[in-house]
Order: sequence, then structure tokens, then C-alpha cells
Amino acid sequence: MGKGAANWLNRGALYALALLALLFCASAHARPLPIDYLCTSAPFFNASSAPTSNWQHADEGVMLMQAQFDTCWMRLSKLPKAGEQLTIKNGWANVVLFDSRGNLLAQGNRIGERSHATISANYVIFQHDPDLNAPMYVRVFPRSQGLAIPARVVAEAQIGPALLDAGSRQTNISLAVASAVLVVAFFSAAFSFVMRDGAYALMSGYLLLSVVIRVFNPFEPLIFELTPNFDYARLVARLMYPLINAVWMLAYARVADFGVHAPRINRLCQVTALLYLLEIPFWLADGNLASTINCALIIFTTYPLLFSGCWIAWRKGSAAAGILLLSNLMLAVFWAPSQLYQVWPSAALLNFINSSAQLGSLSSSLGVASDLLMPLLFCVALAMRTANLKQTAMRLMSYDALTGMPNRENIRRMGDALLARNDKLAVLVLNIDRFRAINGALGPEIGDQLLVVTGTRVAAIKDAQVGRLHADQFCLLWPDMNTLHSLRQRIEHDFSHPVDVHGQMVDLTLSIGVATASAMPATMAQLLRRAETALDAGRALHLEWMEYRAELESDLRADLGLLSELSRAIEKGELRMYLQPKVRLADGAVNSAEALVRWQHPRRGSVPPVEFVPFAEQTGRIHLITQWMLGEAMRLCTKLRAEGSPLQISVNISTADLAKAGFVQGVIALGEEIGVLPDDIRLEVTESGAMQDPASALLIMHALRNAGFTLSIDDFGTGYSSLAYLQKMPVAELKIDRSFVRDVVAGSDGAVLLESTIELGHRLGLSVVAEGAETRDEWDVLQALGCDYVQGYFIAKPMPATDFLGWRANHPVFQAIQVKSAVD
Repeated sequence: MGKGAANWLNRGALYALALLALLFCASAHARPLPIDYLCTSAPFFNASSAPTSNWQHADEGVMLMQAQFDTCWMRLSKLPKAGEQLTIKNGWANVVLFDSRGNLLAQGNRIGERSHATISANYVIFQHDPDLNAPMYVRVFPRSQGLAIPARVVAEAQIGPALLDAGSRQTNISLAVASAVLVVAFFSAAFSFVMRDGAYALMSGYLLLSVVIRVFNPFEPLIFELTPNFDYARLVARLMYPLINAVWMLAYARVADFGVHAPRINRLCQVTALLYLLEIPFWLADGNLASTINCALIIFTTYPLLFSGCWIAWRKGSAAAGILLLSNLMLAVFWAPSQLYQVWPSAALLNFINSSAQLGSLSSSLGVASDLLMPLLFCVALAMRTANLKQTAMRLMSYDALTGMPNRENIRRMGDALLARNDKLAVLVLNIDRFRAINGALGPEIGDQLLVVTGTRVAAIKDAQVGRLHADQFCLLWPDMNTLHSLRQRIEHDFSHPVDVHGQMVDLTLSIGVATASAMPATMAQLLRRAETALDAGRALHLEWMEYRAELESDLRADLGLLSELSRAIEKGELRMYLQPKVRLADGAVNSAEALVRWQHPRRGSVPPVEFVPFAEQTGRIHLITQWMLGEAMRLCTKLRAEGSPLQISVNISTADLAKAGFVQGVIALGEEIGVLPDDIRLEVTESGAMQDPASALLIMHALRNAGFTLSIDDFGTGYSSLAYLQKMPVAELKIDRSFVRDVVAGSDGAVLLESTIELGHRLGLSVVAEGAETRDEWDVLQALGCDYVQGYFIAKPMPATDFLGWRANHPVFQAIQVKSAVD
């Protein structure tokens, strides 16, 4: 538990002890009055004609209450002297004073003055008329059976004026406390609606019932003449007690967060609250039986549950539970003796406690203190709980909910703190490769587990501070930029083996951007941005590790400048369509080619696609390029078919194109406008692009295939597709990525992998194209493995469309021997 909670608890204990000491001292300087007393089940009888044989005498003025009776009478044969006032201690508010003829002289009421009676602490004070020498009778109603039966009631004489002044002050204090509690109850009810927190609603109900039962007590029969309404009022009062007990249990459990700190006890509290409500039929049938059941439930269930639950929650750091532990202790000290006496009236120890003047005084003082302090302590507990919830909310705002790692704002603050004392700090931004494809193919549940595993592996690196920025990006703070090489080796080692997520093996690789503090002074926010810039540049170049340099910023600004000019470039005809031939190995024919875009900038000259296509994809402007390329390819195909030399042209389709609304309708409309034969256009979709949203991609691909266009899976082997999805795709061609072709030789593992891929494509009924063939050895291996088409620099580089047509005219049949001769 924190120091703040301990201080609150200590203060509460000191204040409670001080109040108890004050009340205990106030009970001194009193003169006991000898009395006779009688307890009966008939609350209304003529006092002047009452039998005398059953009256018990007490020289010290102590009347022992008997729980089985509804009413106790006290006869005072010796009255206070002049200047003294009659006080009834422990009588609370249910005290009425009669003369020997049964005439009402005065009555006690908790708030305000009624017929010369005042409530001072735990005293009912009656102004005494010294001229009245006849015996007086005091009637005491138990506060309610089983809840607040005073164990002993004492008649005393005390000095009058000072006592009455104290009583008036106490009345004002009681009224102020009652008003404050009612205000708090009102605001608690309002807070329960605004904050949607049931703890406030339970607190409001508890405080309101506390005021009604403990302070105003409107249902008690204080006036002798209200005999016709007595039974009804008493019944209503009885029904309120199981209700407040149920609310008491639920409120304590909710405010102390038993559900978080002690879930089993929380469930038992809910069951106990239900048992209190089930008491209602017993209260309606038999008040004495209900009283016994109620007391047993409080003693043997409620107190143990609340004590243990508050203790556990307090030890786990709940300051509110500590306050409630103190308040519950006050309740138990005051109520437990009388409640246990109700259950076990023959116990000698309980009789001793009930008859002990010192223990009785302390118990009474605690009762008054609980009346005044309990609602206030409850308010303090709820306020502390609210403060704790605020701190928890602030903590949650600083941490990622899925991984429990610091979030972007928190890692920024941590980085600024490290920068203040370390100029060698390195900031790394790590991105999970192909995460969207994995998430789409295997589902968000496995995707979430993959994020958790990634965070766990990165966080396990010694001396590193790690957080999650967003989505599949993490940040790592490294204290020494001079040891980045060893850090890189550690990361590569930790992510070199696949992850088993619910029986699914997933290859987990990272792309990393790095920025260091010493290279260029900066804040943590600037270092984060630089590391992200390096990450984006590295991913565009297919690099796993990229360190920031100033040129990347200028390159990025230049790229952004190019993007802003892209629309103008299309309008002014600055884009060029290049074609790279695809040779059919069976006969050397060149009946297809792949279309590639180039940009002839008026100032920068020829701009390669790597400098603008990736950024066009990220900004969503790639559809402008795709639309232009489709138009150019369709027009050329239409022209060549009309000339009798048809050519199938493949056009690349990006992920952004697949996600664009109306893409299929636009392609179909453009083809109809130009008049192209759909079979002359082959649309190439990358494997990773198709797997980002496989369900939507399948719908789009089927729609394009139904319109007559043929489809191809590009860069096969670099993405993460399952055979199940590959079987569903309406594609006609499989393009093997160049990384599988480069440097392949016969009999190598690479050749075995190529052979398996080619055989897979053939078994699926697809033609297979190998990209990136740059040497004769690679050509020979692909031809020996039965590959259908080959595309690469060994045959020809991409060239403008007019140059391609001339090249094609000179190579009507392109065979391996011709290639060798041309190369020689």
C-alpha cells in the first residue's frame, strides 16, 4: 500500500480515537438516579395502574434491555435536583417521558427539539421541572429489533444549562452532518449516471438509507398517540433493514474493488446480499425470528467477509479498502455485542459486556461516532477509489492494452528522459514484415498473438527499453549506439526461428529503421520521426536494416514533390510505357510482354519507378498510374490485333487498386471504350497484395476473370499465401520471383525449390513464368526444369513500346541457340 493511503488510514484512526475520547470524557460528572424498570410485549398501558410485582430495582439507574420485548419502561422515584437535567443515556431517539398519570411530558427526536427534549451525543436530555415531584415514567423503544438494540440504558442527572447548550450544538452538528450526507448522496446519484459507475449508485443508496434510519428515523413510533399507525410504521422500518444490509455488502465490495483484489469474496458478498433480501418474508411473519436470523448473518457472514475482503484489497494497494476496514471495525465494535447477544442471550461474557458501565460507555460512544463518521468515511473511501481509478486510467493511457508495453506517448517521455543524460542513445523502429497478409490469412486472433510474441521477444533484450507505437510497429531505445552491430545480431538471432501460434507456424521477420542522438541533436519525437523515415526508405528498397541519414529527408521531400507533379505528368504525357518480353521456352515465341512505367521528367530526366511508385502506393495515387498504364496497353493491343500480330500485355495491379471502390467497373468500362479483346490484357496481382484482404481480393479477381481478363500471381514465394487460397484464385499464371532464380545452378537446393514450385503450378493447371533470368546457366536450368516462360535481362531489358515492336520483328522465333549466338 502507498504512503498516501497509509497516511489517510492513520489520520482516520487518530480522528476516530479523538472523538471517542471526547465522548467518553463527556460522560463523566453525571449522578445516577435510582430506578425501577420493566420490559413488556405490550407497549401501551396505563403507567399509573401498572403492576409492581414485575418491576426490577436498580440503584445505579441501569436498565438492562431485553431483546425479546418490544418496549421497556423506566420508573424514576428520585428526580433530578434543581439546576440538573434528566438524561437518558443509550436511549438514542426512541425515548418518551410521561408523568404518573400517563400524560406526555416530552419526547426525544434525533434532529431538532421536541417538547423540551434534546439529543446530545448519545444522551436524550429532558428539561426538568423542579416543582414536579411525582414519579415519572420513561418509555424506551428498541431502535429496531436485531439492528440497534441498546444493551443498557442509564438514567442520570447532569448540570442543566451547559448540558442543554451542548445538546443544542450537537443538534446543529447532527443537522449539518445529515444535510451534508444528503448532499453527497444526491451528487453520488448524479455521478453514477454521468460516470456509469455502479459504485456511486450503491453509495448513494447506502447514504440515503443511513440518513433515514440512523438520523431522521421517521418510521419509529415516537408519539404515544400514533397507536393506529404503529404496526404499519414498524413494518416499513423493518423492511428497510434487510435492504440497507444488502446495499451495505454490495457497496463495500464495489468501492473496495473486491472483484479485482478478492474475486471469491466478492461473489460471497453478492450471495450474502441476496440472503438479506430473502429475509423479508421472515420480517413480515415474525420480527423476533427475523431479528435472530439477521444478527446471525451479520455476525457470522458479513463481518468476516468485509474484514477479509477489505484487508486483502488494502494489502494489494487499495487505499479505499483501508478506510472501509476502519469504518467496518467501528461498526463491529459497536453493534457486535448487541447482535451476538440477540443470537446467544445466555452467554456470560455478553451479559458482562452489556452490564459493564465502562464497556457500555465505550460502545455507546462508538455508536455515536459511527452515526457521524460512517457516511463521511464512506465518502472518503469512494473519493480515494475515484482517485485510484483516475490513476489507473492515466496508466492505461500510457500503456498498450494488448501487449502491456509503453505506448507511443510513454516511450516518447522515456526517450526524452534518457536523452537528458545520454547522448549515445539509439532509437529503433521495428516493423513486422507481411503482418497485414498474415493477419488476413490466419485471422486477427493469431495476428494479436503474433504482436504479443514480438513484443515479448524484443522486450527480452537486455538493457533495452521497448514500447509499441501502433499496429505492427514497435520502438526500442538502445543506450549505446556504438554497440548497434551486436544489437542487430541479437535481433536477427531472436527472430530467426518461426513462431508457433495455436499450432500454426509463422515466419517472423522485422524491418528496422535506426536513428541516433549523436549524429544530429534532436528530441525524442524527432528521433522517432527519423527512425520511421529510415524504416520507410529501407522497406522501399527491401532492406531489413536502414540507418537514418540526412539525404533520406531530402529524398523524401523530392519524392513528395514528384507526387505533387504526378497528375500534371499524366496530363502532359510525361509517363512512358516500357515493355519487357516474355519468351515461351517450348518454341521460343514472344507472344506476351510485361508493361512497366517510366517517367520522363522535364527537369530530372528519366525517373525510375522505384523513386515514385512505392510512394504513390502509400498515398493512394497509384490508381492514376494504373489507369494510364491500362489505357496505353489496351490501345496497343487493339492496334496490334488489327494489324494481325496480336500481343498479350501484362499490367501490374497494386493493393490500393484492389481496395478502390469501382475498380472492376472502371477496367471493364475502359476496355469497352477502347474496344480491346479482354484476353489480350493480363492483370498481375502480387501474392502479398492479394493476401492482405484475401476475401475481397477473391471477389475482385473473379469479377475480372468473368469479364474476360486473365490473371497472374506476381512475385510468388515472397508473400504468405496458403494453398487453399491459391486454389480458389481464378488465375492462369504463376510468376516466380527473381530471388529464386538468381544464381541457380543444376542440382542445387535452389534448383530443387524451383522444380517444386514449377510442378506445383502445373498441378494447379497454371503456366509458370520465371522472372530475373540474367545468365545462360539460369536459362538452361529453367528450360531443363520445364518452366513455361522466362523473363529477364538475359533476353532483353525493358524498352519503349516502339523499340519493343522493332525488337520483336527481328526475333519472330526466339530459341535458346539464337540467344547464345546473339550473346556471342
